[in-house]
Amino acid sequence: MNADTYIGAVNLATSTDYATTSGTHWALETLSDGYVALKNLGSHNNPNFVYLNGDTYTIHVNLTAGTGASGTHWEIDLLQIVEGQDCLPSMCP
Repeated sequence: MNADTYIGAVNLATSTDYATTSGTHWALETLSDGYVALKNLGSHNNPNFVYLNGDTYTIHVNLTAGTGASGTHWEIDLLQIVEGQDCLPSMCP
């Protein structure tokens, strides 16, 4: 997942090489409500486009300046192996 901090867009990248796609580098910030925000660590610093935002109204992801929008509050579920199958903990038998 690559952040284009020039225009606030997010796209998929074929590489995570910092020299060519620095927008693929992210940090998790724990928020006061227990969720996390994904902060982009790309080389082009644009204060208007920093955090990953899932916009459920337009059904898109983009970048936003802060964590005030509910779409910037993410929950991380880790996959685990159950009888040879990958599944989310909440969905495993």
